[in-house]
Amino acid sequence: AGYGAAASVPAGIKAGMKLLIGHWHEHRQAVTPVSMSELPQGVVSLWWPFKSF
Repeated sequence: AGYGAAASVPAGIKAGMKLLIGHWHEHRQAVTPVSMSELPQGVVSLWWPFKSF
C-alpha cells in the first residue's frame, strides 16, 4: 500500500507533511504543559480530500 515513487505522492499530502513536521520541530520539547492530540488545522484541510471514510 502506498504511492510507489515519491513523485507520485499528491502535492496536498506533501504540503501537509511539511507543515506537520515543521510543527513538531517547533514543539520538540520532551515534556509540554499541553498534550498535543490534534493535528494543526492547515494539515487537516490539506489532507481532507484524501481521507478514506
